[in-house]
Amino acid sequence: MTHLSIDTCLNLVMPRGLEEAVSDLLLAHPELRASFTACRVEAHGDGVELRSASEHVRGHADRMRMELLLSRQDADRMLDYLRQNLPNPAIFYWTTPILTAGKLA
Repeated sequence: MTHLSIDTCLNLVMPRGLEEAVSDLLLAHPELRASFTACRVEAHGDGVELRSASEHVRGHADRMRMELLLSRQDADRMLDYLRQNLPNPAIFYWTTPILTAGKLA
């Protein structure tokens, strides 16, 4: 994948117990060649389901966020692939445009 083909960031937010299954699916789909990062996040808001007693006490949900850099077409294909292989309403996604991407050196 060259930096010229990256124009979309696909963001996935999920309960922490799902990150391994999602990572495995991403890595098993090499033709899309998605570059991605993962980090722990705290989810807040009306649409966030607090699952454990500790989340209710803290007032936020423990989640993982994965960011995939892809072409728009590959982002759509990846979403279709994830929907077919891991249809889970606890996984939230959105896409954002990437204006520029590349390496500094």
